[in-house]
Amino acid sequence: MNESSSSKASQSTIIDISNLCLTFETQTEPVHALSDINLQVNSGDFLSFIGPSGCGKTTLLRASMKGWEWATNNSDAAADIVLEYDMTGAQTEKHQRRMMGEINKLTANGGKLNVDDYQRTVDTLLGSDSDPVINKEPVGAWTHEVWDAAFGS
Repeated sequence: MNESSSSKASQSTIIDISNLCLTFETQTEPVHALSDINLQVNSGDFLSFIGPSGCGKTTLLRASMKGWEWATNNSDAAADIVLEYDMTGAQTEKHQRRMMGEINKLTANGGKLNVDDYQRTVDTLLGSDSDPVINKEPVGAWTHEVWDAAFGS
C-alpha cells in the first residue's frame, strides 16, 4: 500500500449514506427521485455534486438534511447508531453523546452556518497566545451560495 492510500485508509468516515432511496407519490405514478444512493466521505475529502438540472443534486442534499434533523431530534439514538457501527471501538458512549450535542449546535439553524459562531471559532483559533491553531483568518472558507440555491435564503 503506498503512502497516499495508507493515509486515506486511516481517515475517519464522516458521512456514510447507504442505499438511500426517495420516491414521491404522484396522482398518476410514483417518481423515483433517488435510487440506491451510496456515498462515503472521509475526513479531509473534498466533495461536490455536479450534474444537469433535475438529476437529483438538491434532492440528495435535502434528504441528507432530513437525516441530520432526525439525529438532532433523537440524539441518544443517533449516538447509539454511531457506536454500533464503530468497528474500531475508539468511540466511547460519553464522547459520542457529547459529539451529538456539538452536531446539534452546528445544525441548530437547519444546518446553515451561523456566521457569528464561525467568527467566534476563527477568533478562538487565532487567539491562542502560545501556539495558535491558525495564523491568519481563512478566506473563502465558506459560503451560503449552495445553501441558498438549495433551500432559499
